[in-house]
Amino acid sequence: MLMGSSYRYGDSLRFMCRLGYTPSRTPARITCLTTGKWDGEPECTANCKQGCLNGGRCLGLNRCKCMPGWAGRRCELPICILPCLNGGRCVAPYRCRCPEGYTGSSCSHETEYSRRNRCRTLAVFQRPVPGVNFETPLRCGLCGLL
Repeated sequence: MLMGSSYRYGDSLRFMCRLGYTPSRTPARITCLTTGKWDGEPECTANCKQGCLNGGRCLGLNRCKCMPGWAGRRCELPICILPCLNGGRCVAPYRCRCPEGYTGSSCSHETEYSRRNRCRTLAVFQRPVPGVNFETPLRCGLCGLL
């Protein structure tokens, strides 16, 4: 905020920034030069105490404008338009980190490793059946692992 209309060489003008902004120069002062121009601009910078992440831009009062694909107060949360399935996690815009056994952009495709081991996993959690010897490997016809 500046006040006044006429200044002379050597006059200094102190300026203030509105709430959520800080002066771009310290001290927050501009001086009239012999040329009749000021030695700078009364500029203010938006203030975000913790800063914006992933290319976000501070709008002031700790508010960030996020780049496409990012969300959150500081632009810290990646956005995956399609949900990450089968325990996958969104780790970057439109990119899931898939758990072992799954692949694809949304972790929707089962890998061969997962298909082969699914029967072993299911067999381990079954209740004991009378007459079955659990010391020998279980066979699972469901997945063709005979």
